[in-house]
Amino acid sequence: METSKSTIDKISELIASSNHVVFLTGAGVSVPSGIPDFRSEGGLWSRYDPMEYATLEAFMLRPEKVWKMFWDALKLRKKAKPNPAHFALADIERQRKEVEKETIVITQNVDGLHQQAGSSHVLELHGSATRARCIGCRSSYDIDLLERQTKKKTVPKCDFCGAVLKLDVILFGESLDHMVLDRSKREADNADVIIAAGTSLEVYPAADLFESAKGKKIFLNLETPNRQTPYDYVLLGDISKTLPIIANKVKRIFEG
Repeated sequence: METSKSTIDKISELIASSNHVVFLTGAGVSVPSGIPDFRSEGGLWSRYDPMEYATLEAFMLRPEKVWKMFWDALKLRKKAKPNPAHFALADIERQRKEVEKETIVITQNVDGLHQQAGSSHVLELHGSATRARCIGCRSSYDIDLLERQTKKKTVPKCDFCGAVLKLDVILFGESLDHMVLDRSKREADNADVIIAAGTSLEVYPAADLFESAKGKKIFLNLETPNRQTPYDYVLLGDISKTLPIIANKVKRIFEG
C-alpha cells in the first residue's frame, strides 16, 4: 500500500507533467475559510429549510423571505478569506502557465474565494454570491456595492427596470447556466487529469463531470469517497494542508 508521501509525489508529478489539468472543487475547500458546508452542523440548511427558502418557486412567490436567507449567508461570505488551499490552486495555475500548460478550476462553491486567491480560470457551476442579477432585464450588480446601497435588509430592486434582484446563485428547481455547464463538460472531457478536491461527489451534475472524464482521476478530501468510481489516486486529509504541499512539490519539479 502506498504511503501518503509516495501518493503526494505521484500526484505532484502527474500535475506537473500533464498538459490539461482540471480541479473540481467543493465545500471542503472553503470550510477552513469559515464557510461551513451547507449540509453540515452549523451550515445554512441547519437554519433554513432548503425546500422552504432555497427553491426558485419560493423566491418567485416570496422574494423577501428568500432574501432573509441571502443576507444571512452574505455575512459569512463577507468575513471569509482565501485559505492555503485556495492559494495553492492559484500557485499551481501560475506555475503551469509559465510552461504553457492549462489549469482550470470548476467549482461548486459560490463564495468567489478562488478568484480572490488569484485563480484566473474559474468556472462557477452554481453561480456566485459576489453578484446579484435582475430577474427581468438580467442586469448584474456587484454584491458589495449592493450591500452598501441597501441600508435596510430588504429586497433590492433593479435600477433599470424595477424588477426584483436575485443573488446570482442556483436555487433548487433552477437550471444551471448552460454555457458554464457546456464549457465545464468540455474542460472535464479534455482533461489529462481531473482532481476532485474538497467534494464528496454527491451532487450532480458535478459528479457526472468527474465520473465521465477520460483522464486520470484523483480524489483529495477529508473523508473516503462514497462512490465506487475507479480512482487512480486517493489522498485523504485536510486539503488546506495537502494542497500546499502538492503545490510546493510541483514548483520544485518545474525548477528542476
